[in-house]
Amino acid sequence: MGPVGMIVSAVLGVKILNAIGDHNLEEKRKEEEREWEKKRLKEEAERKKKLEEYEKERIRAEEIEKQRRDTPCEFNDGFTKEEFIEIAGNCAKKIRRIKMCVVDDLVVICKVTSQSGISDWFFSLDFRDFGHFTGRCWMWSENEESAIPDRLKESICSSVSDLKCQREA
Repeated sequence: MGPVGMIVSAVLGVKILNAIGDHNLEEKRKEEEREWEKKRLKEEAERKKKLEEYEKERIRAEEIEKQRRDTPCEFNDGFTKEEFIEIAGNCAKKIRRIKMCVVDDLVVICKVTSQSGISDWFFSLDFRDFGHFTGRCWMWSENEESAIPDRLKESICSSVSDLKCQREA
């Protein structure tokens, strides 16, 4: 084989090696894509499983919350319904900006005048803990930044506790 044949053989050899290398690179790229897709599908399945678990827990929490709210109030915790209404009303009167206080069983709903006096906002304190007063309170407020709902809650809890202590003494 002459010099031209050797050059042609070398060029063909390089082309063959490049083709083999390109083929190997393509196979490697495809394998990486398959691995990436497996990982993506696994993560998606895990995310879906977590969402399903979250949804089950959310539904369970809603059912418990509904049961908590719907359990009829029993005033056998050391005070009567009338006493609770009186306590809530008296505690609300001590807070100057509370303009209205309505009590329904163990739920207290109040209307508060804004600091400027131009507008009003509402909040509620729900002391129903499966029909009993335990001191736990679920609050809702149109003004999340105000300390008034928490002040009233603490005042009511303290007054109820004082009443119970007086009765036990």
